Amino acid sequence: MTTFWVEISALDHGHGGPGWELGRCLWSPATDRVGNDRYRIMREPAAGDTVCHLIRRNDGRVLAGKSIVAGAAAIRNDAPPTPGVWANFQGYYRIPLTDFVPFDPAPSIDSIEASNADEIRADIFPLRPEHHPYVTYGPGFALRRECTLASSPIV
Repeated sequence: MTTFWVEISALDHGHGGPGWELGRCLWSPATDRVGNDRYRIMREPAAGDTVCHLIRRNDGRVLAGKSIVAGAAAIRNDAPPTPGVWANFQGYYRIPLTDFVPFDPAPSIDSIEASNADEIRADIFPLRPEHHPYVTYGPGFALRRECTLASSPIV
């Protein structure tokens, strides 16, 4: 069974620069700055899984496209050319992707959430999956903050 992943990122750092572009790979530090295994979810995507790219742009968050995971995560010692706030880490996970399809126009996350609120809530309750892209706040929900990669059966 194919697993669906949601990349939650921004393009203000160019997604890492040449060789690390949106749709070419997923990447993150291998550990946080104090050595915790915070990004361990990067070891879970497998070849054939689908990745939906949820990107923050100046006009808000959009669903920018989708890709297919081409292989498992590798830890690399070389940093992306433009790592932004993730500069100067000891190592980086890099997951190769293939078959990137940009969405044009890219639908806004606000419109997707408004049209699918009941389905999103039903996907979260009652199990509250550990790596779901949304968290609940009372009767509402919001995208996770501080999240790079999430998993969900809804796409």
